[in-house]
Amino acid sequence: LTASFQYLALMRALMQAGKTLVLVTHHSHEIPPEIGRVMLLASGRIVADGPKDEVLTARHLEGLFGTAVTLLQADGWYQAVPGGT
Repeated sequence: LTASFQYLALMRALMQAGKTLVLVTHHSHEIPPEIGRVMLLASGRIVADGPKDEVLTARHLEGLFGTAVTLLQADGWYQAVPGGT
């Protein structure tokens, strides 16, 4: 867990220093608050693209994952968990 938090802290520090990063992940909880634009891909195609708060929604993620999700948010961080509300 410590290495994961160190990795995220390093990415955040780079972005806060003005560096541009491209992050590819399957894990919404790895997307730092500083990331402003998000693309969702399915089978190599873009299914959603835009501001993080508009793209990272339960509706979009349910369509992507093919299952109900609950999307949790705290201080700019997002976490998708199984189940819908």
